[in-house]
Amino acid sequence: NGWGSGDTKMTLAYDENNAAYLTATLDMPAGNTWKIRPDEKWENDKGPGQLKFEGDVADNGDGNFIANEAGSYTIKWYFNKVEQKLVVTKN
Repeated sequence: NGWGSGDTKMTLAYDENNAAYLTATLDMPAGNTWKIRPDEKWENDKGPGQLKFEGDVADNGDGNFIANEAGSYTIKWYFNKVEQKLVVTKN
């Protein structure tokens, strides 16, 4: 994240079941912490306490997600569900 670096824009996509999600692929250093900020605002931020999550991501214990290894990651945020979900895959 770098706290001060610009936000990463996510694009709309659909999975094989036609479920909508927002996605982005980005490079992260080991230990990078981050969260989802809809509309680039903190009032509605999404971290491990607000989203189910799975894949190559962990709860950092401070309200942020963490990438434990450096690399390229694809993030999929299934935002249009009763229970929102984040799927993170190290490419």
